[in-house]
Amino acid sequence: MTEHYTYMAQDGLVSGLIYLISITPRLLGRARRMPGKFYAHRGLHNLSEGVPENSMAAFRRAAEHGYGIELDVQRYPDGQVIVAMIMTEAHLGIEKEIDSLTYKELSHFPILGTEERIPLLEDVLKLVNGQVPLIVEIKYKHLGSTICKKTAELLDHYSGSFCIESFHPAASDLDFENTAICVPWN
Repeated sequence: MTEHYTYMAQDGLVSGLIYLISITPRLLGRARRMPGKFYAHRGLHNLSEGVPENSMAAFRRAAEHGYGIELDVQRYPDGQVIVAMIMTEAHLGIEKEIDSLTYKELSHFPILGTEERIPLLEDVLKLVNGQVPLIVEIKYKHLGSTICKKTAELLDHYSGSFCIESFHPAASDLDFENTAICVPWN
């Protein structure tokens, strides 16, 4: 009977050791965390006030109120990284297929009937200018897209705090050579 308890104790010890080994990266080498702050999802928007989500007005309002900002980025065929969720023609009230437009063409259409236009990521980074932390979600539309690389290039020159995320499995090959995935908020 004592031999049975010895095996059970060994199994418990081995299980506990495996658990400790599995959480060691979390305890020792964990990426720096984003600040404990409230975040405005796609900016501090209110469509009834003419401020749609993922717009410069929504990002300006969030920064003015001290909210961190979550925003969505995607790359357009002309190479521009725009700040917008995956859109349909209905969002802009147009009949053309959105993916056939360049950013210059796309920027002429109002977002959801407001005065706001789809911004470029580089313009949002200039507007926010490190005032509040950013969560940048990469919307990955096409395999082989260079959205991760282009986003990394823009964020490599940004001095503010940010975190990058994507729910698309193809975005797991993030090419952020000089960019920390999470940069601390001071």
